[in-house]
Amino acid sequence: LAYEINSAYPTGLDESSFFVYIGTQPQNLELAKNLFLQEINKIKTNPVSESELENAKQKIIGRFALSQETNSEKAQSLGSYEAVGKEYKFDKQYISLIKTVTAQDIINTANKYFNDSYIISAVGPEKDVRMLEKGRKSESKR
Repeated sequence: LAYEINSAYPTGLDESSFFVYIGTQPQNLELAKNLFLQEINKIKTNPVSESELENAKQKIIGRFALSQETNSEKAQSLGSYEAVGKEYKFDKQYISLIKTVTAQDIINTANKYFNDSYIISAVGPEKDVRMLEKGRKSESKR
């Protein structure tokens, strides 16, 4: 179905957007969109297992540690904390905060932010993009 799939939430001082993207064949656009929406609904309703949650926490903590290896990387982080209204000492709190996240926190956050408002952006042959746009007009409140 995909040769690339990813998601991101660029953080900053002002509002941001969570996005998912996929590199796929044009004939898979509708299926990919529906599968994304199904996965988001699962996040909103099904708690992650303890092992999945622990693995995710360890991955975030490990990435954070790796991102602090050089003085330049440390300065980047400290500057980012200050820019978004956190103090430079936030790096000391970060890991503790990650460790406190629960499966219910994930469900609550998903239900707060993942609603029926979304934007689809597609790049591809015009006929395939038009087909996706046509299907979108029939969806309610999107």
